[in-house]
Amino acid sequence: METGLVVNGIWRHVGPWATPLLAVVEITVVTSGVLAVRTAVIVGVVIEAAFWVAALSGTIAAVRRYRSGRAEGLDGWVAAEDALALLVPRPIARVLLMEPRLLSCLVRWSTGRHEGRCPDAFSSLGNLRPLLVTIVLLVAGEGVVVETLLAVVVPGSVWVWVALGVHAYALAWLIGLLASFVTRPHRIGPDAVLVRDGIFGELQIPAAAIVDARITRHANFGRSGLRVDPASKTAVLAMGDANVELDLDPTAEIQRSGAFAPLRLRRLSITVDDPLVFVRALRLRCAEQKSSPRSVAGVAEFGRAARSDTCAQCHRGDGQSGAIGVGRSSQQAARRVAADR
Repeated sequence: METGLVVNGIWRHVGPWATPLLAVVEITVVTSGVLAVRTAVIVGVVIEAAFWVAALSGTIAAVRRYRSGRAEGLDGWVAAEDALALLVPRPIARVLLMEPRLLSCLVRWSTGRHEGRCPDAFSSLGNLRPLLVTIVLLVAGEGVVVETLLAVVVPGSVWVWVALGVHAYALAWLIGLLASFVTRPHRIGPDAVLVRDGIFGELQIPAAAIVDARITRHANFGRSGLRVDPASKTAVLAMGDANVELDLDPTAEIQRSGAFAPLRLRRLSITVDDPLVFVRALRLRCAEQKSSPRSVAGVAEFGRAARSDTCAQCHRGDGQSGAIGVGRSSQQAARRVAADR
């Protein structure tokens, strides 16, 4: 039994490299000229067979992993990353899925069917919004100039279409990045707060773990990513300057998207486009949660519901968040308090 566990543990780390390594070995053996032609052909056939066996078995396992993940309520992209990590190393799987996720955000943003229309949603571009919009406009303007010059200098050349494709791809990527911060906003739910970093990550914080929230200013340039200081148990997740600080129960577990261990933090600094309303709504939600505590299972349930298409009313933008959101009443109350101040 112990030997089986050891083998499984080794394969869990080595297995994802099997398919790409076999492909590299096959190309190297066949093209290097080290072996005789007959030997190289035989070795190539053997490696090719091993490659397809590894790829086919990995694909079957990946499909099963994806289906089981979805059945357990995982987000589709998280389940896809877990599945793809059986074929290639997880960092590569995460990079491979980044582009489809950007395109998905772009489609959702263009159709208006996304979480950003929910009343419990708060976007998080911060002071990087003008910079990103400027970059998009510059790329679009540069594309027009380059395409015009190429059409005049080398009319009918294939390079005109190549340059057009490159600029169109760059624009789609940049607009998709912008859209990801709109379609994947921070969410305040009845049991948990979802803190997002666009397509790059998500933290699921139990409402019971939030001690206090306040407006602050934590200087930061660009996208910080999740920066954690293990010594002080503090973290920053910001776009530009962080303007909201959350005091947390250091014993509570904060779940991260992907295959990461839970975090335990004392303080988390984030960026919110409407910090005053966010802080007021969060305080109201925490007060409601403490007066009528919910089960721990409700935290995971909110995370699943917020990422699913069951929030159809939010996608229609009719202002009703249903069972998963903070509700219109809490946010309206927060806005009234902010207006009085």
